[in-house]
Amino acid sequence: MVTEALEIRMARLEGAYEQVSERLGGLGREIVALRSDLTSEMAMLRSELTSEIGSVRSEIGGLRSDVNAEIGGFRSDVNAGIGGLRSELRTDHGSVRSEIAELRSDLRSDGRDLRRAMSTQFYWLLTLVLGSILIPILRDLAVVR
Repeated sequence: MVTEALEIRMARLEGAYEQVSERLGGLGREIVALRSDLTSEMAMLRSELTSEIGSVRSEIGGLRSDVNAEIGGFRSDVNAGIGGLRSELRTDHGSVRSEIAELRSDLRSDGRDLRRAMSTQFYWLLTLVLGSILIPILRDLAVVR
């Protein structure tokens, strides 16, 4: 009976070991499957990130070219405007110079005319002053003689 009890116990232990072995084998297979799933998911994530980064880079490149085109257009517009202003200033500069020359000429001639008029007025005034002084003196001289 002791042998039978020992054999029963050994059979139970062997059965328990088999169950533990099966369960450990199942856990091992699940861990391997999880690793495989995790590896494939990581690979898909890397692939998606790589494609997204590539699309973001291409969008940034497109934006960069658009901005450069806008800046280039703005530069050409500004340069054209500056060129137009330069030509207008050159034209206006020449006309302003000619106007200044005309004004100088007009001032010189007006100055000459003003000098002549002042000289004439001065001589008329001098004649009146001297006449008012000399006429009485001449009368007195004429009477005295």
